[in-house]
Amino acid sequence: YQSPYISLSYCVGIPAMSVPYKRTTANLPVGLQLMSNHFDEDQLFKVGSFLEKPWSQQSPDITE
Repeated sequence: YQSPYISLSYCVGIPAMSVPYKRTTANLPVGLQLMSNHFDEDQLFKVGSFLEKPWSQQSPDITE
């Protein structure tokens, strides 16, 4: 499945990424869609990395 919003960003030529952010109280994952200006990928990677840190510190139980 491909998000229609990512396709839109490719059509207009702007960088975009989707990053995992956190989990809901029902333990469902929540992701964020990020987009930046033309030729501003470095800022996009910095923001994406910052927002992804709380996710990487979580250890979901995948044995259920």
